[in-house]
Amino acid sequence: VRVTVSEAGLHQIPLSDLAALGIATDDPTQLRLTKRSNPVATTIHNDALLFFGERYEDLYTTQNVYWLTLGTETQMATISEIYPTATDALQFAKTLHLEENTIYWNTMPDGDGQEHWFWGERISPNTSSLDKSRTFTATLPTLAPTPTVTVRVQLKGYTTLDHKTRILLNGTLIDEQSWAGQSVFTHTIPITGSLLVAGDNIVTVESADSGAIVDQTYINWIEIDHAVSYIAVDDSLHFAPPIFTTYDNPFAFTVTGFTTNTLHLFDVTNPLRPQIVNHT
Repeated sequence: VRVTVSEAGLHQIPLSDLAALGIATDDPTQLRLTKRSNPVATTIHNDALLFFGERYEDLYTTQNVYWLTLGTETQMATISEIYPTATDALQFAKTLHLEENTIYWNTMPDGDGQEHWFWGERISPNTSSLDKSRTFTATLPTLAPTPTVTVRVQLKGYTTLDHKTRILLNGTLIDEQSWAGQSVFTHTIPITGSLLVAGDNIVTVESADSGAIVDQTYINWIEIDHAVSYIAVDDSLHFAPPIFTTYDNPFAFTVTGFTTNTLHLFDVTNPLRPQIVNHT
C-alpha cells in the first residue's frame, strides 16, 4: 500500500481500511512500514497503525511516500525518563512557513532547476492590470515574548529591469530594498519581537516605484522565525527544547492547553524511530 504524507506529525492507517483492501490484519505485527527502504517504527492504537510522518518538499512535490507491506513490524520502543532536578523550559524556537503554489511560470528563462510555482499573480507599481501590493495573514496562536524575531519574504523578478519592494508587518514598514532582473531575492529582516502579536499578523508585500518602465514581481513564500510557548493547539504540540549553546541540565516541559486528560507523548527526535514516553 502506497501511503502519502504531506504534513509532519502523527498519522494513522485504520486497520479496517487495510482489511477492505484485502490485507490480513489479524496479526498487526506483520505490517511493515518503510520510507525509502528504511524501516519506520509503528504502534497499534485504537485499531489503527500509528506512525510519525515527515513532510517532504522539493521543486516538484510536497508529498512524502511510505510503503506498507507484509513483513516484520518495527515496533515503537517504550521509555521512561525521570529526573529529580531539571530546568523548566519556557519557550522554544519555531519557523512559520507560508506558501501557496497557485501560479505557474511556464516560460521562465533559464528555468531548469528553479522554482516555477508562485503565490498569486504578480505585483507591480505601474502595470494597470496588476495590484501594487498583496496582504497575507500569519497566525501565531502561542507566540511567546522575545526581543527579536526574523521575517523572510522570497520574491522573483518577472521583468528584467529594476525592482523596489517593501515589506510591512501589521502596518509598520520593516524593510525596503532595491534589486534587479529576473533573479530570486529574499528580504531577511530582523525586527523587534513586539511588532508581532499573538494571533493574526498581517504581512504586506508592496511593489514601489523603482523608476523602471515596467516592473513586475512574483511572491514565492513568507517565513517568520519566532518563539513559541508550550501550549497545545487543537490538542497537539510538536515541541523541542529551548535553544542554548550548552545543555547543562535536563529540561522539564509543562505543556498546557489540552481539552482532555487522555494524552500520549512521543519522542520523535529520530522520526524513523519514535519512542513512546510513559512518564508524563
